[in-house]
Amino acid sequence: MTTLGFYRRVIDETGQTDREAVKRGTAAVLQALRDRLMPTEAGQAAAQLPRALKEVWRAGDRPDRAPIKMHRREFYERVRREAGLKSVRE
Repeated sequence: MTTLGFYRRVIDETGQTDREAVKRGTAAVLQALRDRLMPTEAGQAAAQLPRALKEVWRAGDRPDRAPIKMHRREFYERVRREAGLKSVRE
């Protein structure tokens, strides 16, 4: 899948038509997922992404970080906050 195809799929699935909101939401999800993984696992996951999404995935990452444990609601709240959404349904 291409980066554009990925963003189009997010638009289709969420109904969000604001491209910047889609990019912010995608970045928030990818980075929250990354932070839950060990750095080596995160690198393996990033290898599956198109180049532009790899850059989004790696933004702000540190090789010495420890994985962050979070429950589903914490994950949703983090994504909502980092994407600048009013609710997780947005």
